[in-house]
Order: sequence, then structure tokens, then C-alpha cells
Amino acid sequence: MIGEMTTLNVPETLIELLRHAVDRHRKPDALRYKSERQWRDISSDDLLTRVRHAALGLDRLGIASGDRVAMLAESSPLWTIADFGILATGAINVPIYPTQSSQQVEYILEESRPSLLFISSARQVRRIRPVLEAFPDMRVVTFQPGVEGYVDFATLEASGAEADAESPKRFDELRSAIGSDDPASIIYTSGTTGEPKGAVLTHRNMCFNAASSAEVIACGPGDVALSFLPLSHIFERTVVYLAILRGVTVCYAESLESVAANLLEVRPTMMTAVPRFFEKVYEK
Repeated sequence: MIGEMTTLNVPETLIELLRHAVDRHRKPDALRYKSERQWRDISSDDLLTRVRHAALGLDRLGIASGDRVAMLAESSPLWTIADFGILATGAINVPIYPTQSSQQVEYILEESRPSLLFISSARQVRRIRPVLEAFPDMRVVTFQPGVEGYVDFATLEASGAEADAESPKRFDELRSAIGSDDPASIIYTSGTTGEPKGAVLTHRNMCFNAASSAEVIACGPGDVALSFLPLSHIFERTVVYLAILRGVTVCYAESLESVAANLLEVRPTMMTAVPRFFEKVYEK
């Protein structure tokens, strides 16, 4: 498999990376996640459709090219769908670690000034409610349905589906306007040695990293990856882009505490972690 893709045909943008992957590696289990004790699949086609609807839902809310959209959420398929949905509008994803203190969350929001914040759950809303109140003009969309006072992700997707039916060409208009040198993400450091610091990465940066990794890591549609590192970190996010590009099935661990059980359930052939994690696995 090494050499299948060279740096000469790196996708121009991350949304084109997704489209390329779906066209090349259609499969029923592009993404997998566990819900109600069962592993559930999202097909390649469904992934692209949901990204399309998320993007059009954001477009309906007025999110435009160059806007910042923050994401405070644990890793999950919705993280990836929202990520690509943001990018497809030309907006810039600003991930925030779900474990960061409310003071650091406020600092990042104050500096990046997002038009919209994706937040995972009612628990996270309660944890940073005073911060949310400090940004009354910032829209908030929750991954968890039924959080009082906020629009949820399913409603955003439904709005995007309506927009798609009304204007079928709108998604292509949005994605075709994105350039490879447009900013894709502002990645903030964890803030352990001072205030978090943001680094701007373009679509070209991130596509090159994923495609270059694909040249030296032998993986493909027959492989299964277990993802448990935070997608708010650029390392794991790049690995997921690599897996999608190569047609690898991405399984999202339920939590850090469930990784050992999830390992036995999905039997991954591909996984990324810090060295100490693998040492502990082999010790057992």
C-alpha cells in the first residue's frame, strides 16, 4: 500500500480529502461507536451526507468563511462530523480540550471570538455556564439532545437537510470556495506553562500531514483503528484524517476508562497512544 498516494496528489482541502476517501473506499462501517452497549456503524455515504447537512445547517445560521467555530467536546463521531461540517463552510475549527479549566476555556473564547460553540453535554454546559453567560452573542449547539435552552446537533442537521432540499447546489458552492492556504484550525496548547497559545494551521498543512503519513504507514480498508486520544489534539486528529483517507474503519472508544474493554471488543489493527499506555498493555 505504501506509495499509493504521493505528495503530488495531496487533496487541496480537508473536505476534498473526505470526498476522495468516500469515492475510493465506500464501506458500511467508516465510523463505529458504542451506544446502549452495542457497536453501531456510520457508512461512508452517511458520513458525507451528515457532514453536508451539518455544513448547510451552519450556513443557515450565518456561519461563513473565516468565522471561528469552537468545539468543547469529548471525542466521538459527532466531533468528526462537526469538524468536517465546520471546514466545509470555510470556517475555522477551534478545538478546546474538554478537560480544560473554565478559566482557560474563557481565555480561548475571548481570544478566538468564535461565532458558535459546539459543546458535548449538559454536564459540560453546567461546568462552564458562567463562561457561556459572558458571551451572550455566541451561538451554542449541543451534541446531547434535550439540553434546556440550546439547539442540539440533530436539529442542526435537520435544518441542513431542509436547506439541501431547497438549494442542492449550495454545498458545492461552499466547498469550492475554500482554498488550500485558507486557515482550517487554530490549535491551542494545553496551557500548562502559561496561557494557552494558538497556532493557525491551513488546509494544506493538515492535508499534507495526513497524506504524507499515508505514504509510510501501511493501512487500508481492511484495517480497524481504535481512537481514544483527544481529537482536540492535532496528533489524533491527523491520525483520524489518515484513517479516513485510507478507508480504515475508525472506532471511537467510549472513554479512557473503557479502552481496555474496547480493545478486546473491536480488535484494532491500528492504534495511537503514548508509550506508557502500550507498556501497561504488555505488562498485563
